[in-house]
Amino acid sequence: MVRQATYHIIREWSSDIGREVESVLQVLTATDPTLQVGLKKYQDVDAQAPGGCEMHVCYVDARPRFCFGLRRWTSMPYFSIFDFRSLQPGAYADRHSLNAFIEHVFNTLHAENRFTFIYSTRERAGQKRELVLRGSLAPIGHLPVFERYDLSVDAILPEGSIAPYDYQRSLVNPEYQSGTYWIKRGNLKVNYILEYLSDRL
Repeated sequence: MVRQATYHIIREWSSDIGREVESVLQVLTATDPTLQVGLKKYQDVDAQAPGGCEMHVCYVDARPRFCFGLRRWTSMPYFSIFDFRSLQPGAYADRHSLNAFIEHVFNTLHAENRFTFIYSTRERAGQKRELVLRGSLAPIGHLPVFERYDLSVDAILPEGSIAPYDYQRSLVNPEYQSGTYWIKRGNLKVNYILEYLSDRL
């Protein structure tokens, strides 16, 4: 059976990420009680900054399967990713749809010359060993789309600490932080960037 995938931007907002994400996902659960969302708390501590945020959702066979929030930064050509999640039991097994979803959204940002993304994860012993042994971070979720990126650690935030930069603070709020978090950066590799810039060379 051929799976039909479509991609939507559900909503845009410019402040209080947590409340907006929660309201959007509650609407999804009200219309489809099989969705599993496990709401997380986020708050944009730089609510007045321009750029705003948006929620992207991937529907497979007309059912919402994955979603994540994305923020464009107007003061630099980056974009941040937050609240990435599966919306159905066992959805992560559908790696093909997930990979295509991420590639679709990233290509849209790359067309705007935004080749760097920022995200955060809780510190894990396995990723620390990987960084020491390989000298680099492992691809995210073993998805082919991330093989196009050089991944690095931007900052390490012990519990209770406050990140020094706006784009980092938008990803980790000390009020809800438990444990140490890593702020990570993905940079599109140069040979892929050249594909977007080739008409200017």
